[in-house]
Amino acid sequence: MVERVRLGLVFKYDDTWIAGSYYILNLICALKTLPDSQKPHIVLFTDSTNDRERVIAIEYPYMSHKQYNPQLSFFEKLLNKVSRFVLHKNMVEKRVQNSDVDYFLMLRRSWETDLLDNTRKLFWIPDCQELVMPQLFFKRELDGRKHVYNEIVTAKSNILFSSFSTLNTFKSFYPQAVNAMFVAHFSVTHPDFSQINFETLKEKYNIKHQFFMAPNQFWQHKNHQIILEAVLLLKNATQKFQILFTGKENDFRAPEYTIQLKDFVKRNKLESMVSFLGFIPRNEQLCLIKNSVAVIQPSLFEGWSTVVEDAKALNKQIILSSIEVHQEQISKNVCFFKPDNAQELSEIIKNGLIDDYNPEFIDYNQNIKQFALDFIKSIDKK
Repeated sequence: MVERVRLGLVFKYDDTWIAGSYYILNLICALKTLPDSQKPHIVLFTDSTNDRERVIAIEYPYMSHKQYNPQLSFFEKLLNKVSRFVLHKNMVEKRVQNSDVDYFLMLRRSWETDLLDNTRKLFWIPDCQELVMPQLFFKRELDGRKHVYNEIVTAKSNILFSSFSTLNTFKSFYPQAVNAMFVAHFSVTHPDFSQINFETLKEKYNIKHQFFMAPNQFWQHKNHQIILEAVLLLKNATQKFQILFTGKENDFRAPEYTIQLKDFVKRNKLESMVSFLGFIPRNEQLCLIKNSVAVIQPSLFEGWSTVVEDAKALNKQIILSSIEVHQEQISKNVCFFKPDNAQELSEIIKNGLIDDYNPEFIDYNQNIKQFALDFIKSIDKK
């Protein structure tokens, strides 16, 4: 019998970067669809019971758990500070050892995996936004990410991308890289939300008309403003509608961003047309998407959009900015618009209100299976 590949995963639910949390959960769900002989053994590192239970609920058949808290206490940090000064090394190490795994998926570079052989590290680079849009980052972030990329290239570790667009961007900035590079278009596996009552949600979120969903974290590159400008152009339209924004309303790089969006709504008296719902439960969000006219995703930059995958999985129409990666990601049940053209977006919204969309059925289970098959190539020991 061929020994299973042991795949190390750290899981910590983090709603400030929810895409990273969803990626791990969706990956495990996808790997569950593989033929039994291809399923890796997952070594899951968690530091909370809640996080462990989220993963256990998936019922993946080959998994072991390690209670793992990489955070040092105040006294451990102090001891290390003294020992580095005296002995030039840390006395306390909380790091993953080589004996645990064959490969360790790195969502972000983490010091606790430094003891792993570079050949056992698989780096997921979700996007290269800081290379393309450096103006949206602090200098210390740019310097830090540049340092990480240089380390990855020097170490020649495997790299996993979610799109060919991101892979090509990375290659253009690091033409010297000889790393093995893989692309696995990630998919989503939705929780069962059939028990959610839509009529109850309508009352809870004050939904009075047909509505469009815009589910995104409130970061500048998500381009919420263009939706508001399109709504303003339709302010006096006969057909009544609403835009429902969901997502964490915080961008630490631009704390005024959400405030400016809400000021625009208030200034232009769009309160009856635009609602900011904040970070809502996932099952409620999916129910709203399913019952919307369409999803709007106006982003200026993505690595591989979870919003698009949600729409695909629910066979929902999506109104999408025409950036390169979006065009790689979807070709059916989509209306593209230029991300700086509010007039074009407003026309698409108006047409959606007049003519009911009739999305083509997509067997999304095939996307989930393909995600698993493409991912497994990146940790194939052959």
